[in-house]
Amino acid sequence: MADKFTPSPSDLPDLSEYDSLAEPNWEEVRSLAEEQGWEWNDDQGAYVDDDDEVVPLSEILELTYEELERIQGEISTAVEQLEDDEDVTTWEQTLAELTAATVALFFLLGIGARGNVSDNHAEHVRDRLTTQFEYLRQFSNSILDGELTIDGIRARANLYPQDAQLHYSEAQEFIHSTEEWPYVRNQLGGCQHCQGCLDEAAKGWVEQDQMSMPGTRICRWNCCCLLEYAREAPDQNIIQRAMPFGWLGRDKLALPITIPVN
Repeated sequence: MADKFTPSPSDLPDLSEYDSLAEPNWEEVRSLAEEQGWEWNDDQGAYVDDDDEVVPLSEILELTYEELERIQGEISTAVEQLEDDEDVTTWEQTLAELTAATVALFFLLGIGARGNVSDNHAEHVRDRLTTQFEYLRQFSNSILDGELTIDGIRARANLYPQDAQLHYSEAQEFIHSTEEWPYVRNQLGGCQHCQGCLDEAAKGWVEQDQMSMPGTRICRWNCCCLLEYAREAPDQNIIQRAMPFGWLGRDKLALPITIPVN
């Protein structure tokens, strides 16, 4: 069994020092959509590319996976730094900054455009980040108390970006009101799915109140599903399934296959 990690004693800052991180400047938040040349179309309720074609969810998933891998790399570097320096204060500050940046990144991708971020949305993000920082403090205290191995620290830290990715789905729910977009279906991403996600995908197109949100199912923050919305009931009940290849550290993106639902 691996030895527990014993860091140097640290005086952690008051959590109020992270208040500014909980309030991102949305004009400065990195926009994944803008980098891809995508523009949000309110009528379509989706991103469109330079040819005015709707961006497939599979492309959004691929972009999400790429970003999660990048962020995982930053977390691995932070864990290595913690192991070398034994400085939990610097570790916590790094994780707080990464968490705030990742939440804002995926929320902006989900909300469609900077101008779509309302005061209520900003308050929602602030509340969620404040809660995350409280959990992070518990994490730091566990490290200081010598309760975790380095591998355990790395595994727990990697949950933060996965949880932050779910803000994409939350933002999508905000801009697809039940009144305007009453129908929804679950699109399976390329990971090992819990039974709850498989059951939701098998429903095909349903009314919004008959579909649970990604992140609320058995797999919780490990969920890699996306939701697709429609103004009118589609004529065909089609599910897009992706062959599993792993949530992070994939070799390539799985191509979706179309399966009619009887």
